[in-house]
Amino acid sequence: MEQNILVKIGGDISGLSQSLSQAGSQLSQFTRDTQAGFQAVGTAGKWITGAGAALAGGLGMAVKTAMNFETQMSRVGALSGATDKELTSLTDTAKHLGNTTVFSASQAADGMAFLAMAGYKTNDIISAMPGLLNMAAAGQTELGETADITSKQDCSVVEKSAA
Repeated sequence: MEQNILVKIGGDISGLSQSLSQAGSQLSQFTRDTQAGFQAVGTAGKWITGAGAALAGGLGMAVKTAMNFETQMSRVGALSGATDKELTSLTDTAKHLGNTTVFSASQAADGMAFLAMAGYKTNDIISAMPGLLNMAAAGQTELGETADITSKQDCSVVEKSAA
């Protein structure tokens, strides 16, 4: 005959339950910390990418501005018939005016080009530029418009010498 014996074994597993609960909490904390770390790296990566793009953009603008200035000064030289030495003087004057007036060196070069188109020679352009820039600033007009007005007038602010 078959008999079943039932044996009950008891034990205190409260320590095991507590250990498993603690391990689960530590695993959850580790997961949160890891996610926060990845988010921080992602944020830093985005910031670094953004800063790099801004730096590259700023550098690109500086290079473009320098190229535009050099191109404009070459145009001034061609329009005025300036020699290399005269072009250096014109370039130095434009840079000086860019540093000492409300106008940039490129804007000063634009003004020089307008005077050269009106027939001014190198020395005339150099001597006329401070007055031209002052007149443009005072009248709040574009340099091209001011140069056009000035070159058509016999103004004492901008004196055009005989060729």
